Amino acid sequence: MSSDPRTSYDATRRARVRRTAIVLGLVALGFYLGFIALSVSRAQ
Repeated sequence: MSSDPRTSYDATRRARVRRTAIVLGLVALGFYLGFIALSVSRAQ
């Protein structure tokens, strides 16, 4: 069953989607922390 090309394609696609979601989440987190740091530095 693991020799089915569609199964391996789905697994590859799922891994790529997960990696993309993690990267975009890290970028969003960076923006979020950056805005917090800017607001804290301007408040002082």
